[in-house]
Amino acid sequence: MGSICAFIKSVEKDCIHCEIQNEGHIYENSQVSFSGENSGVGVGDGGVSGDDTIKEESDSQLSKDIAFCVQNDVDYIIHSVYEGRQEIIDMKKIIQEETERAVGKPALSGQGEVKIIAKLENEEAIKDIEEILNVADAILIPRGVLGTVLPIEKISWIQKSVIKFCNHAAKPCILASQFLDSMVNNPFPLRAEVTDIHSAVMDGADCLLLNSETTIGRYPLEALKTMHDVCVSAEQHFNYQEFFLEMLTTAKKPMLKVEAVANSCVKSAFNLQSPVIISVTDIGRVSRMISKYKPYSQVIVISTSARLANQSCLSRSLNGLCVNDISNVNMMIIDVLNILREQGDVVENDDIVFVSGVMDAQIKSQFQMKLIQV
Repeated sequence: MGSICAFIKSVEKDCIHCEIQNEGHIYENSQVSFSGENSGVGVGDGGVSGDDTIKEESDSQLSKDIAFCVQNDVDYIIHSVYEGRQEIIDMKKIIQEETERAVGKPALSGQGEVKIIAKLENEEAIKDIEEILNVADAILIPRGVLGTVLPIEKISWIQKSVIKFCNHAAKPCILASQFLDSMVNNPFPLRAEVTDIHSAVMDGADCLLLNSETTIGRYPLEALKTMHDVCVSAEQHFNYQEFFLEMLTTAKKPMLKVEAVANSCVKSAFNLQSPVIISVTDIGRVSRMISKYKPYSQVIVISTSARLANQSCLSRSLNGLCVNDISNVNMMIIDVLNILREQGDVVENDDIVFVSGVMDAQIKSQFQMKLIQV
């Protein structure tokens, strides 16, 4: 990413004419980033746009793509954000319309819908991060792309700042690009790359994304194992209680009820040294808030929606489990504990924290918290 620089000479409907400025290699399916206000190029996920006709064609294709995602049980759509929150709002409107068309009735916002990961593509998106977080479901920081459109010395600060914003907003933060670039051609990483991964985990990132290492790299499995091993090692040195206290003291007061319940669950898990927190949810609010406080405990998110169970896995500490019925809470708890016991996640006399958060017919929140001994 960023190995070839070019000057845009002219723009046509279906192509861009560039003058290459330096030597290097261009690979198939490489991403192209544009910088500069006077580049004369408007960029969208569908390609280059320069007039209203092309924009209409792009919007039409976007609607078709979203309809396909809804119909085929896609969990997340990654959308490149260039101009701000309105792009996400427009996409969510289409998602809701397509979801209602697919199920034949209106759905509660966030209840089993396809969710949007906002990929921050330029400085405007970075500046609008707080507004974007209000409407997006997760944030992706493409460090390679940002390094081509922003001064490279700012990327580390941007990474740390955006992670902090995401942590406080209880939204997953994904870091991408150039974690293990040396492993594209070599079976072992550079020490600096290992340090980079470790730092991202310690900063509070939820997910780390490999790119060229697993698409064109010669050692994709080795790269994945390296990433996994370094993340596990970093998590073993993460100060969970210190992070919890920081989130607690900086949280806005008065808190939302869902956040008050969530941090009470995490605090109880710390005090009881609970290996597991069980969270039953219909739209994932309680679970996301629990993840915000980064418990040391594994969090099992139980939902009747397979999509929601899958989506929860993007947040740190969360693991989704889809069940057929949550009406009989006691039986469900017994079944889940049996599964956890078989997997070796809990043993006899372990203390488990249980929390449920659902919306009733009047769209009012209902929360229940229990402490259970295995």
